[in-house]
Amino acid sequence: MSERVSFRPEIAYVQKGVSIKEGFDINLGGFNLPLGATIAYQSQNIEIPLLAKFNLSDGPVQPYLIAGPAVSYAVDGRIRTRASALVTTAPFDVDVNYGGMLSRWDVGAVGGLGLAMDAGTGKFFIEGRYTQGFTRQIQVPVVNVNVRNRGVAVSLGYSFPIGY
Repeated sequence: MSERVSFRPEIAYVQKGVSIKEGFDINLGGFNLPLGATIAYQSQNIEIPLLAKFNLSDGPVQPYLIAGPAVSYAVDGRIRTRASALVTTAPFDVDVNYGGMLSRWDVGAVGGLGLAMDAGTGKFFIEGRYTQGFTRQIQVPVVNVNVRNRGVAVSLGYSFPIGY
């Protein structure tokens, strides 16, 4: 688009999820027996961010900002549960049935900072980004459950121009 601003579309495989762990102790005559359970939701997603990259300076080392919208589609998902007392049980997995209350789609925004260094025809880079989903992931009638995706990522890589 210009020397300082470029369009940077991406496609990525991203795993998203949440884990909730609850527990308490039962006193059995001076002996504490810990009881608990863990439930974890994991989804595998194809994510397509459409980012604008803003170079902040020229030279062999260039700091930059990235920002833009992102669309994500959950390809697969599972809920894993475990119980614990004196020992922890083997995980019990249930495949997620998307549709109805659970949304496969997510629309969000990405923002981040990076640092690129010239290396041959391309550049090495290190980048940190934050992603915030806008779509409610759980739609429960009567109850407003405000569950949205969000995450932090750090990337290290090598980029090179295509078609020039």
